[in-house]
Amino acid sequence: MVPPSPITNTDRREVRSLHAAGQSRNAVARAVNRSPSTVAKIAEPFDPPRSCDRAPQVDAATRARTADLASRRAALALALQGDAERLRTQLWAPTTHSEFADREGERHETTYRNPGSATNVRSSPRYRPPSAPPYAPHPSAAPPATILGVPCT
Repeated sequence: MVPPSPITNTDRREVRSLHAAGQSRNAVARAVNRSPSTVAKIAEPFDPPRSCDRAPQVDAATRARTADLASRRAALALALQGDAERLRTQLWAPTTHSEFADREGERHETTYRNPGSATNVRSSPRYRPPSAPPYAPHPSAAPPATILGVPCT
């Protein structure tokens, strides 16, 4: 690694003139072929002091970004509300179910006024109730396991 060269009075004058012209620290560093930290050290004793504080710009950018995200959230909320209303209307709209059930290929159609209701399915002429309660084990299922006569659940 090459040791840094000492800061000369020419470097100080050049940094001072570029600083007075309002150039940024990085622009000054590129112009004098020095690192930004060296430029900051050179400019520190200047009057007015060289400031690399970007807090006002950062605050303004943060406020702008926050406002932008808030407006995007509001637009998304409106879009989602519209989607929910459209899907809810679609969910409760009457529907027609059809099937080919006969050997001759005859088509059977059933229209449900409220497809979300289980009573509509049971009132359908094609509904067949289950032959066994839903909690009954299948006849071919293995018997439940037991440990010392106590069933394992």
